[in-house]
Amino acid sequence: MEHGSITLIKHGEKLLELLEEEEPFHIEYFLIINQEVAEGKPVYGLEVYSVQERTGYRCEDLCVNRASVEELLEMMLQGGVTPTTAQDVVYDWLVAQTTPVY
Repeated sequence: MEHGSITLIKHGEKLLELLEEEEPFHIEYFLIINQEVAEGKPVYGLEVYSVQERTGYRCEDLCVNRASVEELLEMMLQGGVTPTTAQDVVYDWLVAQTTPVY
């Protein structure tokens, strides 16, 4: 799916079984590619979308390294991260990327 210089590529989806819900919770995960370049490179982001609730969390300009964003998306997919918790996960990931290891 494309909107101007933004391209969404579906990375995966997950059905979460929740105790209080009769239906599984359907979450979709997308890689966002922003062709508006930063220093000659595209910028990557992600979106986590709840199909039933039609809500999502989107972070467009996260990183210029596609592999890093894809790794984050895969961790979120495997962990069943929802749009509600996605912002905290992205924040923690950003802190981990910028914190020096001693």
